[in-house]
Amino acid sequence: MNILYVSPAPVTRSETGQLTSFLASVRYRVILPARQLVRRGHAVDIRVTPPDGWDAETARAMTADVAVFAKSFQRSDIALARSLRERGTKVVFDASDDYFDHPESGAAFARIIDLADEIVASTDEMARTILRRSGRRATVIGDPVEGRRREPVLEPRFPRVKLLWFGHPLSLDTLWPLVPRLAALPAAFPWELHVVTTPLPEVTAKVEALRAAAPATCALRFTPWSIDATWKALADADIVVIPSADDMKKQVKSQNRLLESIQAGRFVVADPIPSYQPFADFAWIGRDLVEGIVWACENPAEAVRRVGEGQRAIALDWSAYAIADQWETVLTGTAAQRPL
Repeated sequence: MNILYVSPAPVTRSETGQLTSFLASVRYRVILPARQLVRRGHAVDIRVTPPDGWDAETARAMTADVAVFAKSFQRSDIALARSLRERGTKVVFDASDDYFDHPESGAAFARIIDLADEIVASTDEMARTILRRSGRRATVIGDPVEGRRREPVLEPRFPRVKLLWFGHPLSLDTLWPLVPRLAALPAAFPWELHVVTTPLPEVTAKVEALRAAAPATCALRFTPWSIDATWKALADADIVVIPSADDMKKQVKSQNRLLESIQAGRFVVADPIPSYQPFADFAWIGRDLVEGIVWACENPAEAVRRVGEGQRAIALDWSAYAIADQWETVLTGTAAQRPL
């Protein structure tokens, strides 16, 4: 089968020659599945939407049995999807975030959902949102785990417990309220919070302000995001914190940061968004993240046991190979949608 992926962000090659992208959803929803589909004998072409849109000649020259538009809903992508569909290509739209109410992209998001032959969603909650807002049913395919499996460990290296937050700067609004609560911990519980994200001026300024207000026994530090910086930060951390919010835009998020952290051998303390609930036995999922951090430090053996169990679950159902099975089923037209 000839498969075309249309990516919303650039795809580059790493130092090892592997395809990669700065955008996590492109790695999880395009590059990793595509790599496995090639190994299964499919021909895969990845095209990045140009900043100025597709010119007519390039669009006409594209051919495929199936085209996957991954988180891509620019006006020119809609025109390309329509052109491909008219020429017999099956069009699949992959939704990993809720853009229905986005002031600039909402209309295009709804339009490509209406146009597509099939919809894929990254979580059950995203699929429910699509059904509620558009009447279309989506097949749920989660994000595969990306990193290498590492030995589970929780041995806080005092003088401080090393906490890590990594992710997109748009999610930092859920992290900042946690810092004053950490600062209220007794002096006998010193901590360091490592923030790994895009180095925007407002981010570094916020870290500096919080650092200045932190107790003398505690610390904040910041590292500009890169894939390598993330792996290194995970290796250095004791506990990964993943706060969230009741905002529906947060509730549709996938479990990729949770799985990546467990795969890296690190215990996770996270807010209870829907996609995290199936992994509650492998982490600490609850409303009071400070309570979870203290619990993990007081129960390191149980925390390590949970991480090990989580890694075994990931190997069975969340590897790139396992997720590619689900993609192959959808793209070849043999998927059966399950009730939500």
